[in-house]
Amino acid sequence: MSKYTLDKSYIYYENTSIPINKLNIHDLKILEAEERKLLLKGYEYFHNNLSESTLFDEKYFKELHRKTFTKLYGFAGKYRTVNISKGYTTFCQVRFLEQTSR
Repeated sequence: MSKYTLDKSYIYYENTSIPINKLNIHDLKILEAEERKLLLKGYEYFHNNLSESTLFDEKYFKELHRKTFTKLYGFAGKYRTVNISKGYTTFCQVRFLEQTSR
């Protein structure tokens, strides 16, 4: 069973709960391993580029997501148009994304 829960959407391969990805990975364990690698690289990049003037705003977080996941997901750095959750974690609902990001 997948740890992703979803609305029907453009984000997942048909009849699966595996996010469509640029590497065409259909195995959830392999996909999660790739996500972990990218997250580690993303954390390192953004940590190394922090300064006292860093502004944690909407633009920053969209860029963080884009730069971290662009190798894997075409939707990296863009607002979702569907609701998703992963395991017991529900991500911000689509209808609130833009207003809570500001």
